Amino acid sequence: MLQLRLQNEHYGEEAFVAEMNKTAVELGMTGTTFVDPTGLSVQNLSTVEDVRRLTKFIWDNYTYIFNISQRPRDTIIDRSDGSTWSLENINSFAGRSDFLGGKTGSIPEAEGNLVSIFSVPERNDEIIIIVLGTENRFLETEKILSDL
Repeated sequence: MLQLRLQNEHYGEEAFVAEMNKTAVELGMTGTTFVDPTGLSVQNLSTVEDVRRLTKFIWDNYTYIFNISQRPRDTIIDRSDGSTWSLENINSFAGRSDFLGGKTGSIPEAEGNLVSIFSVPERNDEIIIIVLGTENRFLETEKILSDL
């Protein structure tokens, strides 16, 4: 099974992006190319299927990453001096009991994007909803969810 090799490694940006592309190939993400690690470059390319593959891989192997995104707000504490910062989640699904996690994103060229995982008790399952290139990613996701 593929394991993320970046946990205790230190990379420069170029090596990190190369590792991202290597992992994409290993996951079978044939329509994906990364050129920067932030996700903010229009040259980063992917497909809905590849985003689904990556989301499923993370959900199956590193669920805690999505657990963080469930929280509507959180606090960061600086251990050196005890100062705190409050963070508000911009994901309107955060805090909902059926929301298992997700990732928002946007750049002007791609508009709003959203990957969400929801629990669907009627199906005894979880579903992944991916919305790309929309002005209202939360409304579009809600429409899909209500049609299930």
